[in-house]
Amino acid sequence: MKALHDQLKDSELEILAGSVTRIALLVGSADGQFSSEEKDRAERLVHIRSFSHHPGLEGLYERAFDEFHATMDSLMANFDGDYDQLHRSLSADLEQVNDILGKLDPDMASMVYESFKSLAWHIARASGGFLGMGAISKAEEHWIHLPMIHKPESAE
Repeated sequence: MKALHDQLKDSELEILAGSVTRIALLVGSADGQFSSEEKDRAERLVHIRSFSHHPGLEGLYERAFDEFHATMDSLMANFDGDYDQLHRSLSADLEQVNDILGKLDPDMASMVYESFKSLAWHIARASGGFLGMGAISKAEEHWIHLPMIHKPESAE
């Protein structure tokens, strides 16, 4: 299996890397707030993945971590406090992932998809419950399944 960076243009890898931050913001803000603590937890999770990932994903989480602050700042720059609008916008942005997954070999498409779903689940677990660990709220439950990203056919 070819590595992710061998199957995509740089601009497509950039979209995937930016999607990591979008997933973190979408799930972390699902309950209608996104505190600096939630942002810090999300950043730590992305940082861990930047050095602990499948070799085929080389470059994805490293790039996402390097660009985390700039991407988050850009996403929040025009945020007016309307979380519903933010979630619609992030969801629309994340739909771009579908076209990119379609360009990947089936195993890699499944790997990226499952990695993103795992990230969403870990973000939700980090942002809720006792001392920020454990509980997944009903709002987070909706988003952790990343309904705007379609499961690759090979993963059916």
